[in-house]
Amino acid sequence: MAFNTRAIPLTNPCIQTKQWINLIKRIELTMNKGIPADSEEGRLIAEDYLHLSGVIFKGNKELEEKFWMCVNRRLTLLPQACTR
Repeated sequence: MAFNTRAIPLTNPCIQTKQWINLIKRIELTMNKGIPADSEEGRLIAEDYLHLSGVIFKGNKELEEKFWMCVNRRLTLLPQACTR
């Protein structure tokens, strides 16, 4: 499943937004390649995730859960639904 950046307004995203987009793309790429989560790449992604979560969510677990629910919903949409 390809990540569709046209569905996300990218006119002038802040650096954290770009980092999240890249992190999500990296997750998708490693999953598509069948790279296990416990690989070196998986560990690096996890470290980046923990760092970005600390910066963005500042310990607010409820906000973090809502964010990932939205991401998961978006990644499971049919490709044609992502372009709307």
